[in-house]
Amino acid sequence: MGAIRKFFGFETRDESAGGDSPLPGVIPPSRSSLPAVAARDALRISVVSRAVDQTNTMISGLSLDEYDHKGIRKETPSMLLTKPSTEVDYEEFLQQSVNDFLLHGEFFWYKTLGFRGEAVNLRVLPPDSVTVTMDPQTGIREYGWSHGTVPRSRIVHKRHTTLSDEPRGRGPVDAAQAELRLALSVQKYQLAWFDGGMPPEGKLTTEQNLNAQTRDEIAKSWKAFLSDPSNRVAILSNGIDYEALMLKPAEAQMIEVADAIDRKLARVFGLSGHDLLIPLQGESRTYVNLEVSNLDFLVKTLQKTINAIERAFTEVLPGNNSARFDEAGLLRLDSKTQAEVDQMRITAGTATANEIRERDGKRPLPPPKYTPAPTRPPAPAQELAQ
Repeated sequence: MGAIRKFFGFETRDESAGGDSPLPGVIPPSRSSLPAVAARDALRISVVSRAVDQTNTMISGLSLDEYDHKGIRKETPSMLLTKPSTEVDYEEFLQQSVNDFLLHGEFFWYKTLGFRGEAVNLRVLPPDSVTVTMDPQTGIREYGWSHGTVPRSRIVHKRHTTLSDEPRGRGPVDAAQAELRLALSVQKYQLAWFDGGMPPEGKLTTEQNLNAQTRDEIAKSWKAFLSDPSNRVAILSNGIDYEALMLKPAEAQMIEVADAIDRKLARVFGLSGHDLLIPLQGESRTYVNLEVSNLDFLVKTLQKTINAIERAFTEVLPGNNSARFDEAGLLRLDSKTQAEVDQMRITAGTATANEIRERDGKRPLPPPKYTPAPTRPPAPAQELAQ
């Protein structure tokens, strides 16, 4: 515990006025004065990186469809939905938007307009490069980028969490600043413990009264003895004894503290500890199937990001068309349950076998060959007479 107190700036003096007051110059600063954890620094924390990556993986696997003003899905969607940007592909465009939405609390798209004023290309702008001001009287936001003012018609701006008096959005990273700082401090402590500069690995004790010069000579000799890998056995004399000061690996790595921080961060990002491979006590997932797990994730976490991206694409589509993700792929059943549901639909007459095969990407079954029913031969004359 002394090493932990010393590392985090709580080592005390023996001759201080209060006896337990922090040393001068190491009093922890107030929380408001601590530097904010930036988005790139937050990605250095494994649970944050995994949370963002899982959200990206789920959204990238969904197809994006276009619907007209009557709510009918178009067979061929607009080019903006299949290739929104000429600089990056569709999946990378979504990843940049989702990453900015989660890490910065907002994302910005810059629209390149065609001859008729329609959007022909989209570009994800770094949130740090965009300035946003809001008129306190009207609430109208003005945007600046690349050392100039950008017309509001050229910018698509979606915010994660909004406040009525703030023009910018807030995200999970803003909400978890205390947890992120603590997580980075634990990482720093773990590295420092094994890189050196921490408490000694052992101590030499003796009942003899030694002067300073003798103590230094014994310590120097002992360090030289330990530095030689070939020295496997130590023989101590004159009442000198050696005691190792070693922590258990779990204690040295502060595993329990790190797991507690990971659970807090998972809660902020709306993910379960099971999805982020965080060990949990007392939780059973025996009766949780894939569909229920994905539905819970969709409703409680993913829906907010999906809605923001759908509204952003709807703003740039021509006319009154709208964009929607096909969430059916996320709610896919396991093979056995899907086969049972398909059989019930065929039996009830709500679907045909070929419709289900088309959904699975298979060719329709050939029509059954017509076989005429066998005709009964004419009865013999004797049977007719009787």
